Amino acid sequence: MKMALVMGKAVSTHKLPIFENRTLLLCQPLDLDRRPSGQPMLAMDTVGAGEGEVVLIIKEGRGAREFTGHEKPATRTMIVAIVDQLNLEEEWFPPEK
Repeated sequence: MKMALVMGKAVSTHKLPIFENRTLLLCQPLDLDRRPSGQPMLAMDTVGAGEGEVVLIIKEGRGAREFTGHEKPATRTMIVAIVDQLNLEEEWFPPEK
């Protein structure tokens, strides 16, 4: 899972049926300081994200299958959350068993 900034929308008049009624957004991966990290990529939006929002993206086949309900989806990069807040000031340790 990666954090990314939504830069814009891709528009296509001809597309595979899996992309019908779905939005493809151009996303710039970010590091934890919200600086660009890597090449921009297209991701299928599953949460209603918009330009300028920070989102979480996945790049894996299994996650794409689960979100689309297709055994062989035409994409593996999907937006799965909109980041409201990122708190890195507090340390967290798993509870002892």
